[in-house]
Amino acid sequence: MTNLISNQLESLGVRPKGPIYFQLPVPELVEQAIKNQEAALTETGALSFKTGIFTGRSPESRFIVKDAETSENVNWGKVNKPMSIELFDLLLERLCLYLSTKPIYVRSVQACNHKNYAQNVLTVTQSPCQDIFVNNMFINVDVTKQKNIDWTVLAASNLKVDDYAELGLPTSHCVVLDLSRHIVIIIGTAYTGEIKKSIFSALNYYLPLKHDVLTMHCSANVGKQNDTALFFWSFRNR
Repeated sequence: MTNLISNQLESLGVRPKGPIYFQLPVPELVEQAIKNQEAALTETGALSFKTGIFTGRSPESRFIVKDAETSENVNWGKVNKPMSIELFDLLLERLCLYLSTKPIYVRSVQACNHKNYAQNVLTVTQSPCQDIFVNNMFINVDVTKQKNIDWTVLAASNLKVDDYAELGLPTSHCVVLDLSRHIVIIIGTAYTGEIKKSIFSALNYYLPLKHDVLTMHCSANVGKQNDTALFFWSFRNR
């Protein structure tokens, strides 16, 4: 790993005692996923893997840290539920201690292609399948040229918050965004979409606030004449 990434993990409290798989190429990740019996190849050669009991996001267990900055800039309610700094710090400490004892997959990627808005994203996960997802979903970069880390995602999919009721949480799994310190923690769910959606949510907060720019969540196809078509999906209450 680069010194930048090592220092970031150290500052958060992730001090790995086991193997660290850093920026592994996809073929090696596929081999590990199959060897670990986390995935299998389909008849077409695609990798098929299951995300455990969660096959979608868990919006009821998603929180945003409420602090001096976010208290006035987040539309709090049923979707954006607040969490105290103290509880976030407790969960972060548990997660980092847990990841320090496990083999981890570390990858540094980029969100947003525009040079004025590009954000460096560091992910730490437990599964080669999650790492493949990160490699596929975000933009690959030359990590040796990175000068900063904008967002860090720590995902401990096999960890559970056993005392969740005592802590005031609805479930033993959770996704929490600290938008001021640019940290995302994911506990107890292996659904890879939580990683993507967390960074998209972070961009939806950060870019309008800091750059007056709204992010787009869509697909893009490029035609033969280098023309581009964007595909949006619109939800309406009926």
